[in-house]
Amino acid sequence: MINDLFARLGKFLISPMPAKEPRGFLMSVLEFLLIFAIFYFAAFKYTTTIDRIIRGIIEFLIVSFSLISAFVIVRIIAELYTRKFEKGFTLRYGHSIIGFLSIYTMGMGILYPIKQGIWNIQKEWFWRYFWRHLPYALLIFGVYLYREYKNSIIDNLVDQLNQKLDTKKAEDTKPVQHVDSESPLQINADGITRSVLPSTISHITVDGHYLDLFFQSDGDFEQICFRKPLKEILEELPAGGFLRTHRSHIVNPAYISGLTKKNRNYSVKLCGDRFQIPISRNNLSRVLAFLESSLSAKN
Repeated sequence: MINDLFARLGKFLISPMPAKEPRGFLMSVLEFLLIFAIFYFAAFKYTTTIDRIIRGIIEFLIVSFSLISAFVIVRIIAELYTRKFEKGFTLRYGHSIIGFLSIYTMGMGILYPIKQGIWNIQKEWFWRYFWRHLPYALLIFGVYLYREYKNSIIDNLVDQLNQKLDTKKAEDTKPVQHVDSESPLQINADGITRSVLPSTISHITVDGHYLDLFFQSDGDFEQICFRKPLKEILEELPAGGFLRTHRSHIVNPAYISGLTKKNRNYSVKLCGDRFQIPISRNNLSRVLAFLESSLSAKN
């Protein structure tokens, strides 16, 4: 177990840091500050005197300035290296930790005398003050890096799945095959009952108290709107034949043609680019694992 832990840590430290767009970089800064604020004020004593509360807030501003400064500088260096020197030196997570510690130490060394001057109290040895705050800084930066690392793994997996889906689409020129022996669904819409083969259904979407069912018919897609809970229609469909991507959406994996990402929101593309169905965060891991398993089995 310990060897496995060290192996994972080593893999994490040598993994390259991904580049970020300006919007993503700003969101990372805000998330990093939010993580620090949660850690800091969770242990904050609000029953103390006003003077000590003010000191605590000033302490938060000083330490957060050091943290954010170190974080921003490290991210800027990461952007420069990953964008400009892709074929040369690659900035890795281990490098970012070393850079963060160096810049954070410098920032604390500059701001520490300011703190002492503001409070006008008996001076504390700097390194004692530094070592007291360092574990929190490392914990916060570690939490952020771990989240970034997990997101990069997901992005890499999405890219690999898209490549496999493109290969599958190029090799498989036949339309989705329908099974003659399958039992059709009986859909009652506006007093008219229609029979729909499950293999022709591309996806089903919740629309208020109704469901919108999309199915293939004569080379095109038709839509049926009817009243029924999504959970109930899912129980009527063949087991394992459909995938729930969101609490309001289920899709037929046979019609998935790709995956997309906008900001931090993922979607599945159906029938080329004709439909885009969102994937919720709770279902993302399960959807990716299902696609990876099914595509690997076919290869």
